Amino acid sequence: MGKTVAVSFEGNSVKVLHSSLKGKALSISKTEVIPESRFDDYLSTSKASEYIVSYNFIESVHDMITVPPVKAKFLDKVIESKIRKATNRRDITYITFEIGEQISGNKKELEIYYFGVSNEELKSVMDRFHNFGKTVRAIYPSLFSAASLIRRSFRQDPVLGAFNTGNEMGVFFLKKGDIHFIRNYESTESTMSDFDIQNINMTINYCFQNLRTNPSSVILLGGLASSSEITSATVAPLASYYKPDDIKCSNDIFSEFLLPISSVYTSNASNIMGRDFKNVFALRSYMTYAASLFIVIAVLMSGFTLYKGSRVADKRESIKKASSSLHNVDRIYAEYQERSEKLDRLMKMVNYMHQTSPDLAELLLTIGSISSSNVTFQSIEAKMNRDNMFIVVIKGTSSVDSYSSMQASFEELIDVIKGIKNAEVAKSDLHISSQSFSLEFKYKKSA
Repeated sequence: MGKTVAVSFEGNSVKVLHSSLKGKALSISKTEVIPESRFDDYLSTSKASEYIVSYNFIESVHDMITVPPVKAKFLDKVIESKIRKATNRRDITYITFEIGEQISGNKKELEIYYFGVSNEELKSVMDRFHNFGKTVRAIYPSLFSAASLIRRSFRQDPVLGAFNTGNEMGVFFLKKGDIHFIRNYESTESTMSDFDIQNINMTINYCFQNLRTNPSSVILLGGLASSSEITSATVAPLASYYKPDDIKCSNDIFSEFLLPISSVYTSNASNIMGRDFKNVFALRSYMTYAASLFIVIAVLMSGFTLYKGSRVADKRESIKKASSSLHNVDRIYAEYQERSEKLDRLMKMVNYMHQTSPDLAELLLTIGSISSSNVTFQSIEAKMNRDNMFIVVIKGTSSVDSYSSMQASFEELIDVIKGIKNAEVAKSDLHISSQSFSLEFKYKKSA
């Protein structure tokens, strides 16, 4: 990965880590703690151009959903539909993780865990960097950054992780390296207390009742690892996560800068920046560079114009003399252009009257003979293009009650169209949420 600047927003402060990763070994060259109110001033003077960000979002939605088995090309749409329905929100960006398969009512279903945040809040974080010409490589929810460290050491065992940013406590349940449950709450202190032990025990009971699994241990991260003011006991054993040998820094630095350190190891699957956000901000960066390049070229061209300007005056008089003799030539050429345009218009009409038109009757009879109780045609539209070929668009709906059956009916319809002589399918779209489809194909009657 090379040199990296990682940033973590933690309460009223922003922690900045300058490091380089070679293999799994992380070398830390510089650390900074900046008041949140002065971070814009920091960005305006910073020489770094690219950042990894850990951010504790104020508003988030997260839960487990199940989806039926569908083909990979439809899976994202089905997951999106399920999340929109579960959250009743369309203004969120989310990340998803496949947990595994389960059997429910003799049906196989895929378990998906999702974590979503407000588009507005995500955009405000990205704008803060892009306003100063900085590039954000990834934005990780703070909890997913913290989980990446535990995942390195506990790949199979079910464990409960706990960390804090100020008085904000984050607790998450990991099983086989995947997050199954998240809980955030406001703690009474910045270190581990009996109040936190009660909340951890409540979370363990929830995992047992709803996920049918107990964590083997509770892993304390960051400043919580050195907590000593605890008199209550947890249901599962407590363990502190200390600095691995391949992270080259002191224990105090590791504890204080836990989130920016862990973000360097976080998988891109936890990057909450959606594809649309990446594309928009990439375009903004390109436009900025293009504008700068245009200014440079404009300055160079201005200099060139001034240099050549002295020679233009000498040439102007000779050009005037030459252009006066071209008056008659211009008049003749204008008359020629006018007559050519009239002739072109007449030729288009003649060619149209002589062209042969494909016979659409045979095609309509073939389409009308398609028999399927699962598919209903809403409209059939045919237009002829310049190549004397019909572009036919069929729109309709499906009455089946499962995703897989709808997919099978649609593919059967496509196969029927492909079987029509001189028909070629150009585009096909299946809209699972509305149980509708559209199919576009080309048809040309053979001579």
